[in-house]
Formats: sequence, structure tokens, C-alpha cells
Amino acid sequence: MLQRDMEHLAKSKSLPRPQSKGEDLTSTPYNQAIELVKHGLSAAEVAERCGISRSEAELIVSLYRNNSTS
Repeated sequence: MLQRDMEHLAKSKSLPRPQSKGEDLTSTPYNQAIELVKHGLSAAEVAERCGISRSEAELIVSLYRNNSTS
């Protein structure tokens, strides 16, 4: 299941997304999730606030929680 979520996340990040005028790249749910994780929120909180799956939020936590100094 985690592998499938990782593949979904990778595919969704690699597809070009149309941007509306004035849209900032930091407004994507995944970028918002990364910022929330860097501020110490849990995977459950991140998933709820960003509208992503719990598995996606857990993946982001595992990638960015210990790498917050980058």
C-alpha cells in the first residue's frame, strides 16, 4: 500500500499542473504539507489540513521530519 501511495505521489508531482494567474507553487497541498511537517504537525493533522491521504502525509513526515534543517 505504501509503495502504491509513493508511486501516486511521484506521478502527481511529475505531471505539469496548470497554474492560474498569480498562483504560487507553495500553494500545492504537498508543499503545504511539507511546511506543516517542518513545524511539527502530525501526519493525521497534515492529512486533514491539506486534504491528502494519511499514507501520503506519513510519507511526507518520514521524508521531511528529520530533514528540517535543509
